[in-house]
Amino acid sequence: MWRLRSVDLNLLVVFQLLYEIRNTSAVAEKLGVTQPAVSNSLARLRKQLNDDLFERSAQGLAPTAYADKIAGIISSSLAMLELGLGNLEIFDPKSSQRTFRIAMSPMLEVELLPSLYTFLRLHAPGVGIISVGEGGTALKHDLEEGDIDLALGYYPQLQAGFYQRGFLEESYVCVMRDGHPMLDGPNSIERLAQFDHLIIEAKNSGHHHVEACLRRAGVAHTRELHVPSFVSAPFIVRDSDLIVTLPHKFAETVSSALGLKIIEHPVPIDPCWVRMFWHRRYHRDPGLDWIRHVIADLRGGSATDSVDEAILEIGSVA
Repeated sequence: MWRLRSVDLNLLVVFQLLYEIRNTSAVAEKLGVTQPAVSNSLARLRKQLNDDLFERSAQGLAPTAYADKIAGIISSSLAMLELGLGNLEIFDPKSSQRTFRIAMSPMLEVELLPSLYTFLRLHAPGVGIISVGEGGTALKHDLEEGDIDLALGYYPQLQAGFYQRGFLEESYVCVMRDGHPMLDGPNSIERLAQFDHLIIEAKNSGHHHVEACLRRAGVAHTRELHVPSFVSAPFIVRDSDLIVTLPHKFAETVSSALGLKIIEHPVPIDPCWVRMFWHRRYHRDPGLDWIRHVIADLRGGSATDSVDEAILEIGSVA
């Protein structure tokens, strides 16, 4: 405790921002102070912790090994203080007027939003949802700043500093139009390879391995039609003899509406996990905790069985 007594809490706030932004001028602007004031705060903290903390590099400020070691502890501690001292009201979904901003793919919008809307109208009529798409290149920053509350899907860039919850394992199925000739014969890899396929080039998603599996099995060919999105696929196969490989949950959702047929996939394809991500700064936010449990339940997972997992500094998304 002797070392903690000498540390000014305001200096830790400066440290956290410097660690996130890596630029003293930008931190000064964010705090509404001068750049020399930020430099002075850093000098004081260096003296108190007996470490340089940051060194100048071509990309800005580079943290020392000690700064990397303490960054997570400081961020989590400040977040807990902010929540504990902020006079937060208990989140009551029946009376709340809160709007949650969630990053998700168009495929997850199709799967999740109808049931989520129905649930909210019954149990939390004042709560709103804004889907921001997949979040783009600023997703990490927007989650850190609280501009986006939650991200659903496959986001390998969200690692140190975030929590994750895997809440649904997605297997894959074959989807085709009603009356497709594939339906009249054996469900084998050899027979599947006789037909043309709609290939979804999901290189930056959790489904990027599907095309490779199909090619290794000799199912996908160079003559196939390729599209970048899952959402258009059901409409394309409905009006053609193409077969498409889709995640089971999404396939069920669209097939009932479009009159498509689903069969078990003969090619062994590793399933993927749909995950939720949120920044550790908001881990104890009662409203965010509530909406995470709601989504997990709607997607077929059990809120009591789901486990929140902190992604470590040296860890990676499984």
